[in-house]
Amino acid sequence: MDGIVIGTSFASGIPTGFTSSLATAAHEIPQEVGDFSIMIRSKMEKKKIAKKVIILYILNIIKLYS
Repeated sequence: MDGIVIGTSFASGIPTGFTSSLATAAHEIPQEVGDFSIMIRSKMEKKKIAKKVIILYILNIIKLYS
């Protein structure tokens, strides 16, 4: 969904696209911190958390270009 919003914003204009990209990134940061906090509270090891986060990022990049 984020990609559609960003793409449409860039179609409207470059400054609007950059603004939407920045807003989307700012939206993702608290979400990732929350996910990390939940995993830490569930007594998961930090190495396992890091591996899971990296795998998710890689899968998202693959999904983006497929």
